[in-house]
Amino acid sequence: MAALIVAVVAVVVALAGFAWSIVWSIWQHRQVTQSRLHVRAAFAVLINPLGHKPVFAVTATNAGMVPLTLSTVVAEVKGAEEHLALMVWQFQTPGPLPQKLGPGETWNGHFDPQSFREAVANVTPKALRGR
Repeated sequence: MAALIVAVVAVVVALAGFAWSIVWSIWQHRQVTQSRLHVRAAFAVLINPLGHKPVFAVTATNAGMVPLTLSTVVAEVKGAEEHLALMVWQFQTPGPLPQKLGPGETWNGHFDPQSFREAVANVTPKALRGR
């Protein structure tokens, strides 16, 4: 009887180890093969010797383990039937789009908030423009 209990415990431990190795393999595969992009947007001020200018800043950081290519920035406006692709940038670092980002690398872009407001007004239904 004791031998049977030892055998059952050994089988349970072996199955638990097998299940753990499967879960670990799936988790590890996802970590090294999927890209992750963290995007933040905020108002900012560009300061230079000629003065300062308010801008809207977009920062995209590759938080994954694989390189990715950032080709465009699109704004989704609530209530609009279309998305806005931001094309006119005042300043971009490390360079213009499309930009290849390695793991941990960051791209920054700044655009004029007034032109963005005008574009939003063109794609947003009239009922939502006053809000």
